[in-house]
Amino acid sequence: MYAEKDFQTMFSKWLVRHPTYFDTAVFELKICKKKSLPFTAVKPHQRRSLKLAQKCLIWKIPDDSMGEKPFDCFQIKDAESFVAILWYVPRKPKEFTLIEVDAYIAEMESSKRKSLTKDRACDIGILYNLNE
Repeated sequence: MYAEKDFQTMFSKWLVRHPTYFDTAVFELKICKKKSLPFTAVKPHQRRSLKLAQKCLIWKIPDDSMGEKPFDCFQIKDAESFVAILWYVPRKPKEFTLIEVDAYIAEMESSKRKSLTKDRACDIGILYNLNE
């Protein structure tokens, strides 16, 4: 079963292969295994944090996390902010759409639907192949 942690691993490798795409960016990763992703999949606190990163987000890394921490906290300022949706279909190429958080929120607020289809996501974002 393909899980968000699998998407995270592959997405991180994709970012390494494309170092010039972004200077500073934050991403909320989602997997859609159906025809559409409910807008509620991106929770209010996630949308709020994506928006804050566009201005200034300061985050304390919890001390109770397992393993070594790289440092205690970080500040992200003037970052690009995206919702990344993997459109998972078994045995098919892994494609994902990057949607700027402002476009995602605008679509969520204006859509008559309760979910985002792949076609509409591609209209407001950019479709990428995860293996390229």
